[in-house]
Amino acid sequence: MLLYLDLNCFNRPFDDQQQERIARETAAVFLILQRITDGVDRLAWSAILDFENSQHPSVDRRTEIARWAQRAVVKVAFGEQVFKRAHELTEAGFGALDAAHIAAAEASAAIGCLPVMSS
Repeated sequence: MLLYLDLNCFNRPFDDQQQERIARETAAVFLILQRITDGVDRLAWSAILDFENSQHPSVDRRTEIARWAQRAVVKVAFGEQVFKRAHELTEAGFGALDAAHIAAAEASAAIGCLPVMSS
């Protein structure tokens, strides 16, 4: 299965694991990432993920997350089609980054698109 993960999924393991919800979400993210590593599932990546990751103040975190881009079998550029769809989603009430991620996931033809987790 081709999966597109929002950047919050990649960031979840770096969050405070003392909170039960975050620890459970981290465990789920690790299972999904292991499936990608094992070749059971495949990863889609986008220019939006690159952009959002580049904004994080922690160089170590940015570097670790950027390594996942190398595992992607599909890479989505932020072209006219993705921009148009993101705009439609923004007008429907989604935040700009969330809309961009959803549009990229749709453009990648990912079978699964993990929902955005709250930070």
